[in-house]
Amino acid sequence: MSRTLRIERIDRTRGHGALTVDINSGRDIRVSLQNRQGVRGFANLLVGRHLEEVPSLVARVCGNCSYAHRLAAVVAIERGLGLRPSRQTRLLRELAYHGQLIASHSFHLYVLALPHYLGGEGFLSMAERFPEHGERGINLHCLGNQMEEGIAGRVPHPPNPVPGGFTRAPDPEELLKLRWSLQRHLRDAEKTLLTFSRLDYGPVPGVDAEFWAVKPKGRSYGYLGFDFSESSGRTIPFDQYEQIQKDGRQVQVGPLARLNLFSSRLTPRAKELFKRADLKLPSANPFHNYLAESIELVFSMERSLWLIDTLLKRGIHSEKTPAVRPKARRALAAIEAPQGTLVHDYEFDEAGLVSKVRIIPPVVYNQPLVAAQVREAARVATAGSDEGLTSFLKQIIRAYDPCFYCGSV
Repeated sequence: MSRTLRIERIDRTRGHGALTVDINSGRDIRVSLQNRQGVRGFANLLVGRHLEEVPSLVARVCGNCSYAHRLAAVVAIERGLGLRPSRQTRLLRELAYHGQLIASHSFHLYVLALPHYLGGEGFLSMAERFPEHGERGINLHCLGNQMEEGIAGRVPHPPNPVPGGFTRAPDPEELLKLRWSLQRHLRDAEKTLLTFSRLDYGPVPGVDAEFWAVKPKGRSYGYLGFDFSESSGRTIPFDQYEQIQKDGRQVQVGPLARLNLFSSRLTPRAKELFKRADLKLPSANPFHNYLAESIELVFSMERSLWLIDTLLKRGIHSEKTPAVRPKARRALAAIEAPQGTLVHDYEFDEAGLVSKVRIIPPVVYNQPLVAAQVREAARVATAGSDEGLTSFLKQIIRAYDPCFYCGSV
């Protein structure tokens, strides 16, 4: 018997996504995962703009991923023009990044994901029935926003990171307040992993995936580098980023991909909790993304404490942002946004005006794998009711934390 499932809006995701699954009697299953945000034309908007305008403009691509887009543009311009920011600037940028990650992961975990497993229709009803989870989610999200706003200048659309520098450095007192907040809420992050380790996600059919992520500099677990790593062990230069989507391969980017590739680089407490979670790697189970996010919350908080201590020990100095001298260049960077690999690729003319743009967000890289996972889940569960199957397929998609806002760039 043939049937069609249509999900006109995948609830509790970032933006408007839709899903159609056609199941025929021969168990042939066709899946169409659609972005219903509509194309907003940011690439066309940027053409003809001066390179110094680009970071502020791309920060408007998405309110959730605003800092990641701005930072990717800033780093791309710096590498294209040969600008090297100071160590203080690099430390401040990373600290703000961890604030964004804490806010993003906690929002996904507590507002978008957890209500389903605790029987609530949304965050407010869940928080009423389980106030400890509601309070924990709010604490972590507010902490992340406090960090990003305090360091990067605003949430969303932070103004402080600019090509070559950072427009405003925080006072030591501000850093000490952030340090106190991080220490206070580190236990909230640890309890988050415990909560998501105990949930029953149900059986998930296996799907093969290649893991890709930006290879962090040195031996750290981080978000900036100069090459990609993938699960076969190869290192691939950024200018070959189109290989990620080559030949219809099923690639996974994001927290679980980073953990598969770089778990040995975690900070001590995050590494200890990872071992306790009994998470067997390699894993492409989409629900393990929740565990990876929880581990990254602990990592980002530990790393942020180290960054603050380092900044305080070095002393905070007022630094002049270097002048940007335009050149006809290609400017390319990839960073790890909270949801996964984000590529910004620009070409500038001699006056510094944008002539070509390509922005690829994580949701684009993950889409073939998500569709394959949905297809296999539908194949296994064809005997179930439409309501039950629809709910399960939405759970799978939601676990990847797709940002349909970014996908409409």
